[in-house]
Amino acid sequence: MGFSNKQYDVVLIETPAKQIVERYDQPPYPDIGTAYLGNYMRNNAKITPAIIDAKLSRYNFQQTVDNTLKLQPKIVGISAMTHLVKTAADLSREIKKYQPDVITVLGGYHATFLPKETVNEFPTFDYICVGEGEMAFNELCDKILRNYGDVNSIKGIWHKLNDVIIDNSRGEIPDTLDELGEPGWDLFDQDIIYKYAREFPLMTLRGCPFSCNFCSRPYGQIVRKRSPDLVVNEIEDDVNNYNVDYIEFWDETFTVNEDHTRGICEGLIRRNIDIKWRCQTHANTLNRDLVRLMKESGCVLGAFGVESGNDLILKKMGKGVSKERILSASRLLKEAGIT
Repeated sequence: MGFSNKQYDVVLIETPAKQIVERYDQPPYPDIGTAYLGNYMRNNAKITPAIIDAKLSRYNFQQTVDNTLKLQPKIVGISAMTHLVKTAADLSREIKKYQPDVITVLGGYHATFLPKETVNEFPTFDYICVGEGEMAFNELCDKILRNYGDVNSIKGIWHKLNDVIIDNSRGEIPDTLDELGEPGWDLFDQDIIYKYAREFPLMTLRGCPFSCNFCSRPYGQIVRKRSPDLVVNEIEDDVNNYNVDYIEFWDETFTVNEDHTRGICEGLIRRNIDIKWRCQTHANTLNRDLVRLMKESGCVLGAFGVESGNDLILKKMGKGVSKERILSASRLLKEAGIT
């Protein structure tokens, strides 16, 4: 494995897919959630974790277990969405079979949206992390590894104590995303990164102000942004350090703040960074000048939800957009040469 050290106190795992069905099960990009978690921990608790991205690594279940055990961790953080939460629990049990003293923590959307059910259904996890996990997981690992303070009151960390669920609500979040730093891509197995990662995910903001009633809104409706210069710095680093074909903005609505979007696009143009990028957007947030600027800075694809071609259904969904506006936004992108 391409890690700097032979042993790590903390190992973070992106759960492997049980079956390869779609692109997301064996992606050409590394996991951004564990990357943020790892770098925040390194910067704040001075704990350097190893990140095993089983999906990017093309690892099966047993390979994930074996490679985790090789690093002899004291704490293992496992990230999983709902369709893989049982696999994550199996990972926890299998790792504990060979290393009984290891502490396992589950994070991700499933734990966040069903915390009580998760604690009850999967007792193999010593803790679960609810909400954005950087600050909560950092504090948990810091207190466990340095043996100080009470872990029972950490916001966002849930577990059972004497058969009673300790409900600590959601994890704390910083006011700005700049405080989280960048994703720690160097914490991954570098041999794997160079072999398989051709696209890099990037977040410039968290939160979405729209009220679509089918959406979980995982980051809430208050939009928190990163400084455009720091975003462009990260893109430049990715391009210089890795074999990057595309940058994929993972913001729920990349264009929700026009000044913010312009700052990023203009920064890419000003520094002459030659990179193709894709984003998710919303029909109400596009105009001709902005779309042209996006194209000039490298945008090749803009994705936005349509959901329905019926205005009444769109209204009932809380989309806040009309069929005509969706068609108009589509035309703006096509005119600019953006898919």
